[in-house]
Amino acid sequence: MSFLSWLDYSEEERRKMLDVISLFQQKESRDELGVGTVRDSFADIFFPGTSTIQTRARYFLFVPWIYMDLERRKKDSDTTARDARKREYDLIEALIDSGEDDGVIGKLARKGLQRLPSNIYWSGLQKWNILLFKGSQAQYHNWFDKKNKNTLSLREFIEDPECDIGYKGKSTWNANLPKMPDGFPNKIDFKIIKAEAQYLKDQILRHCSNSLLAFLVLNGRPCGEEVRFAWMHPQYNDFGPQIKERLEHARNFSEIMHGAAWLYNLMLSEEVNKLANKSEQNDLVDRYRQEMLEWYKNFKSESTRFSSWNKKLFWEIVAEQNPRVSNATKTFCMQWINYAIDSASAFDDFVNNVSIRSLIKNRERSLKKENARLSNSKALEAWRGASGIGQLDYRWRIARTMINDILAGLDQKGDNAKAN
Repeated sequence: MSFLSWLDYSEEERRKMLDVISLFQQKESRDELGVGTVRDSFADIFFPGTSTIQTRARYFLFVPWIYMDLERRKKDSDTTARDARKREYDLIEALIDSGEDDGVIGKLARKGLQRLPSNIYWSGLQKWNILLFKGSQAQYHNWFDKKNKNTLSLREFIEDPECDIGYKGKSTWNANLPKMPDGFPNKIDFKIIKAEAQYLKDQILRHCSNSLLAFLVLNGRPCGEEVRFAWMHPQYNDFGPQIKERLEHARNFSEIMHGAAWLYNLMLSEEVNKLANKSEQNDLVDRYRQEMLEWYKNFKSESTRFSSWNKKLFWEIVAEQNPRVSNATKTFCMQWINYAIDSASAFDDFVNNVSIRSLIKNRERSLKKENARLSNSKALEAWRGASGIGQLDYRWRIARTMINDILAGLDQKGDNAKAN
């Protein structure tokens, strides 16, 4: 059995850990080599308020609509939490009934869903200043008891900054939120009407003004899945110098660390092959060796770009965004980066280099302890053939969908503010 632990710095840190746990179900997105803190530093710069398990932009409105209506009913905390959960379950059914297929949170689990959209979007709602209450969702529920009974004390006003319980007499939600559609959460879909799109755009521009997210909701054009990374965007040249500089740093890190992911999976497939000499495992070894070869060729074809990369500035940007990136993570990344950039070897010499392979093996062992697959045959038996093979995109796939949602709403002609 595996265990995760973390220091409870804040509600935001706890929520990020929950996102990590959710990603364990996605074999291509797993952070197998522990570079997630670096990845998230740039993701938070480019797309603040987003997370890896968000789906569609209109959830930024669904959640406030549910809770604003519940606030007017003046129920206690337990009733509010229970009613909110029921409405979120009703929302799942309403979205499915409307024909939505892509991005419905809970589509498969239905009433078995454990982590609801409100929890997934809570931090983002605060970041975009849609939710003015600064505490956790549980603290918000508890706030109902004190608010409705008028039992907030002066001490709570002064001494509870995390809960921000001093919202007595103030709104917990942004006053400019668009009107909730009649009958919500029934008869609803993901199509954002113009007034809603304008509101989300305004919130992003006001509270995330220097981000790539802000640039794209202001100036962007919709783009499809062919734009796999933000640095491939057709409007890249218009992004502005600071965004472009940081995107180049992020791109370099993404491309160079992808090689470490391919090598890790190649080493796993080789170990499996040793344990059970099966033809499909031979195919898997061949597959990862070929992927590694393609990465190595592409990397070497861009050797000038990587050699001139200002890695000192890269780490300064990371540290400014997240001072808690560990020295062990930085050391591992820099050792891999230096091996890759400094290597003048042929591919076979590089991929079979004992020091490079030891770096990968030791990193896995430091992260997973006795559950490290390269060191534990029992753990290796549970491997399903792919772990963390997706290239880092810094939440671009999620952000692209949300940006497209907002741009589609902004592009609507005339007064389409009619509720669904």
